[in-house]
Amino acid sequence: MKHFWGILFICLLCTQSVLALGYSKADKFGKIAPYTVAETPESLAKYFMDNLEKPADRARALASWMVYQMDKDGYREKVIKQNAARGRKAPDALSNNPFQTRVGTPQEYAALYQQIGKLMGLDVEIIQGYAGKSVPYSADQNKSAGITALRGLERTLTGVALNNEMQPYYSSWNAVKIDGQWKLVDTYWMSRGGKKFGTNAQSDLAMENLLKNRQKKLPPLSRLTAGKKYDETFFFSDPRIFIRTHFPLDKQWQLLKTPVTWREFTR
Repeated sequence: MKHFWGILFICLLCTQSVLALGYSKADKFGKIAPYTVAETPESLAKYFMDNLEKPADRARALASWMVYQMDKDGYREKVIKQNAARGRKAPDALSNNPFQTRVGTPQEYAALYQQIGKLMGLDVEIIQGYAGKSVPYSADQNKSAGITALRGLERTLTGVALNNEMQPYYSSWNAVKIDGQWKLVDTYWMSRGGKKFGTNAQSDLAMENLLKNRQKKLPPLSRLTAGKKYDETFFFSDPRIFIRTHFPLDKQWQLLKTPVTWREFTR
């Protein structure tokens, strides 16, 4: 049986790669969108709408823009892991405008994707949950895995964890409705390569200064996009693939006929 599911998984990934070839035009617009057309979320949305007609292409172009023109917040990842190791709750998030700094956490990536997506007329939802290739099983978390999306949102944004050790796995991603069907996308996980921002910062103050400087002046576009690439697994992929790494607090966003349980997800 495991052999069967392994073959199915490989087939689904191959199909995903073939489908990605149809997004070459959208990918180009997303990757090389100049700063002059992205001075505001509204101007960037207009740029994509003026050049791409299909909703799916616009959704892809935005994802490509985020993969290539956003940097992951390495400092936030570091301090969350440190606190989790000590059994402490996640510290309060620092003040940041991810569009202006081009730096973000998974939650900020998801919020920005929704914001710009809606400006393009797309129906976009933010999904709260856990993401990881090997999320450890927690009996306490198993009891709370059925909590409402609203409660999960409140706890994620405030950094108050039901289980502090689980904090590194708290995440956010998106669902986009295309031709009447919901599609899953995680632009944070979709982004591969490149350097994380602020990893070497030693304090909140140091990171805040880095963000302020970044907001004043962005690096050359060629430097910002250097070394980055896609992971197609996390763009409009089959829900049977997505659930291998992403567990939503609200089970309806698994988009599966038979939802996977928390125990099944973590085993």
